[in-house]
Amino acid sequence: MVTYEFRCRTCGRHFELTEAMAESEQLPECPYCHSRDAELKLSSLFAPKEKLSAEVSEADASNCGSPGPFS
Repeated sequence: MVTYEFRCRTCGRHFELTEAMAESEQLPECPYCHSRDAELKLSSLFAPKEKLSAEVSEADASNCGSPGPFS
């Protein structure tokens, strides 16, 4: 299941729709004004929730430069 975000071009409201990717053949009906004139928005749902830390633990640093299993 995928959550899609839309903006209705008729009333300007934003709404979400969760459905299987195979079901997304036509634009959905706006739940507010019932228009089918909606645009798919770029979603931030796939952005990481936490910032990646630039810090490296001592255990990770001690492995730095050592030959790996594919050497």
